[in-house]
Amino acid sequence: MPKGGAMARTMKPISEWTVWDPVTGRSNVPIRPRMMTIHTAVTNSPDIYGPGLGPGRTHSHFYNPKSGKMRQHQEINRKAFADGDGNNYCVSVEHWDGYPNGAPGYWKHGSDVPPLTDSQIENDARLFAHLVKHFNLPNRIATPNNLTGLGWHRLGIKGNWRPYNPADLKTWTGNQSGVKFSNAFGKACPGDRRIDQIREIYARAQEYLTPTKPAPKPKPTPKEEKDFLMALTDNEQRELLRLARTGKDDDVKIKTAIQRLEAEVAEIKAELTDIDANTVGGKVWRTNAAMGRAEKARLEAEAAEPEEGTND
Repeated sequence: MPKGGAMARTMKPISEWTVWDPVTGRSNVPIRPRMMTIHTAVTNSPDIYGPGLGPGRTHSHFYNPKSGKMRQHQEINRKAFADGDGNNYCVSVEHWDGYPNGAPGYWKHGSDVPPLTDSQIENDARLFAHLVKHFNLPNRIATPNNLTGLGWHRLGIKGNWRPYNPADLKTWTGNQSGVKFSNAFGKACPGDRRIDQIREIYARAQEYLTPTKPAPKPKPTPKEEKDFLMALTDNEQRELLRLARTGKDDDVKIKTAIQRLEAEVAEIKAELTDIDANTVGGKVWRTNAAMGRAEKARLEAEAAEPEEGTND
């Protein structure tokens, strides 16, 4: 996961996180995507085609650089040439891996290939979610007996691999699937540590596919409580707060003071209903009565407060 914890992931148009960089001479043969295939490109370049084809006219749908946006070299629903027998249903993604440009050969061992960068993982997760949502790609991790969903090149490469282990994706290979994605026996692509990151890619993709639930709205203050507090002056409300903070030992006295205040407010409301509020006399009575009773309630609440230095 990215440093600092999980991040909010929002699906955005593909044009916002890819660069359209079509290769010349690419195929127009339509395909129905069923698997996204993770590759390693054995290069230190930010762009592996630009805009020509690879050796033997090979090319992938996407190139995922060390950092930054993916480069898209072929339409998703058109055939690319990076997965051998899987070209008719695979969406291929090549990846930067830091291999020295101009150096002979390839990575000799799967353990030699460095892990994907965080940017590469994020790009892959975003692309997989895009394929699931817009191209009906199965939302799953591919297996040797079901090459659909999120896969990797070794699923179609035969070699002297370690014995098959259902819990270890690195041992899921062309030896079990019987499919040939490459003629190179024991090819390291995409690398052991990158295969170990498949589950992380898949988990991040689910965050794009599952919208974040909005935070629940706060519950409104009960009407009775709101009316009671509105009937008190600012000083009286502060007095209640002060009493509430004196500790558990004063709970009984606090409750008694609150009950008295409630009774006083109820009595004032009852008497006000008997007076015509539109008359001058009524307004004067209302003001004097409210002030007098509020002051009385405040004094009683103050009397209920325990003396300093006691726990009564």
